Amino acid sequence: MTELFANFFLLYGAFLILSTTLGMMRLPDIYCRSHALAKSMPLGVNSMLIGLWVHMDLYHSSGFKVFLAILFQVISIPVAGHVMALLAYRKGVPRHNEREIDIY
Repeated sequence: MTELFANFFLLYGAFLILSTTLGMMRLPDIYCRSHALAKSMPLGVNSMLIGLWVHMDLYHSSGFKVFLAILFQVISIPVAGHVMALLAYRKGVPRHNEREIDIY
């Protein structure tokens, strides 16, 4: 039963990371891309880490390290996305609907 949960979390995390990658490639500007990065990337990475934790047994000695990795991801990735959008805003990077249209 634990292998089923572990496989579910690993596949779910891989799907979320894939959707983040597609969002980073398809979205039009830095603000939308940082939103995709800050929302679904920590959830995907944390789902994969939870799958690893379940696979190793919840009471294994390395479980605390996995918990710390999850905590670090929850804190650092959204902050990085916010800082990236804030830097783009301060540099005056225009939104996708404010740019000039290139006809050619």
